[in-house]
Amino acid sequence: MLDPEKQREVREEWKREGWTRHVTSTLRCAIDASALEAYAARPEANVVPVDKHGVPYRGTEREMIQKLLGRASRQAGARWATVVVRYWYGHMGAALVDAGLVSTSREYAVPPDRDVDPFALPRRLRTLALGPFHDFDDAAAHPRARVQMVGPGSGVTKQFLSNREEILSSMGAALFQGEGRRERRARVKTLFASIDMDGNVATWAERWGLDKDKLKQTRVALEGGGSFDFGAYLQAQAEGTLWLSNSLEERTGMTRLSRIARHKPGKHARPSPPTGRLRWHARRRLGCGSPTASAASSLFGLVG
Repeated sequence: MLDPEKQREVREEWKREGWTRHVTSTLRCAIDASALEAYAARPEANVVPVDKHGVPYRGTEREMIQKLLGRASRQAGARWATVVVRYWYGHMGAALVDAGLVSTSREYAVPPDRDVDPFALPRRLRTLALGPFHDFDDAAAHPRARVQMVGPGSGVTKQFLSNREEILSSMGAALFQGEGRRERRARVKTLFASIDMDGNVATWAERWGLDKDKLKQTRVALEGGGSFDFGAYLQAQAEGTLWLSNSLEERTGMTRLSRIARHKPGKHARPSPPTGRLRWHARRRLGCGSPTASAASSLFGLVG
């Protein structure tokens, strides 16, 4: 895989296969078709929902329901229907697993099944689709994982987790005085979610017409004593990210690899041979001359 022509050949084959060779699981899921049909008939279904980052979904809620039910299997007159959804790791996840650098990744519906994945629906439609079944979601999943894995900044992260609801409520009251409690909390929750997902504070502030510098200086008092300093939380995030980046690079060369893997296959193709550093890490960590080491060495070509 050190031959540029061979890299190009393998990369093009990998791109052509796409998700078809990388299906990780297939799920047959029951959905409450009657509840979805009843909601679709209402005027409020004719709106385009947005996700927690403010990004619009593909179409109105009515259109999303129509696409979902259009692929569902249902007996005449039955309340319940079923949909079959195939999942894969996505371009980056599949490439990293193929290279042997990770053993698993987050699953996503394959492109043809995205519109029929009930778990990817907006919350209101997801609740209707799942009917009496419960929709479980980890609370503050990212900071909870971070506080267990990353040393720097763990103090302020623990403070946030211990006082999360109070912080969300108090910051919301300070930043959006004209809004109701629920809306204030929801907006601030998206701020912390954005930070955890490599988001930009300035972008969030601009969206709500706030001054980013004043936002970073936000400090709210806590009922149990002391205060939560949002600026200190951001600084801790930055220090923790740098620590994790350096640790991953030192152990596996993963930092540079993950930066490259963010790009979709073929978007920024690099036919040139991989760097000596990545080759060294691949051979050292995965075994000199092994197929896995060769795959890791060639990942520049695959996902560059």
